[in-house]
Amino acid sequence: MLKRFPLSSTLLVCLCLIAISASADITIAIPADPVAVGQIIDIGVSGIAPDMHREAKVGHMPDVGTYFRPVKGWNNQLAIVFMARVPGTYKVWVAAPLVTEASVKQGYAEAVIIVGGEPEPDPDPTPPTPPDPKPPPGKWRVVIVYESNDLDNLPPGQQSIIKSLTFREQLTKAGHQLVPGGVWDKDAPNRGGGVPKSLLPYLAACKSETLPRLCLSPVTGGMIRTFALPTSIDAALTLLEGAQP
Repeated sequence: MLKRFPLSSTLLVCLCLIAISASADITIAIPADPVAVGQIIDIGVSGIAPDMHREAKVGHMPDVGTYFRPVKGWNNQLAIVFMARVPGTYKVWVAAPLVTEASVKQGYAEAVIIVGGEPEPDPDPTPPTPPDPKPPPGKWRVVIVYESNDLDNLPPGQQSIIKSLTFREQLTKAGHQLVPGGVWDKDAPNRGGGVPKSLLPYLAACKSETLPRLCLSPVTGGMIRTFALPTSIDAALTLLEGAQP
């Protein structure tokens, strides 16, 4: 049989018992200890012959947020395991035929249990869905447009921005986003390739500008701005931090 689980005394309240019976032969025994939310108690039922246990009917109300199960108790007597997750008044009742040599009559008893304390939290509550994270303000999507035919003639700092993995790593570390394929050789389509759709707005923005070009758009969405490609990685990062949408 399940055991009682004592809870904090701050959750405990008094318990009231009202027993009504059409026959004094059935008795419902409520534990004398106070009953708290979430506490499992054993309710003893006496007066019903063991061979009549299968004929006995038990119930309770209200039945929302409760655990209620008849079991075979001590000394081969009927018992009920009960627990409530919500404070309130609960009625437990038992009905069973009482058979003697002289007669058969219907026995009935009921008891009221008052459970107090704070309601138990729902088991395994579903956590709320967190909102989609919003990019911080002042961060940029970045595209660099250059011409490979002129690459060898560019200053070393500009070549480093175009070729260097270091610049890409520092860009990401600073919270900016390099658009996929965003270091774009303007001569590439002439070699049989195609322009990714994600780059078309950036190429259009610097169409009439002198290359190489640094193109920026806010990660939150907005107008594309273009700048002459800075002459060093540090200068490029400084430009990104100071640019305004």
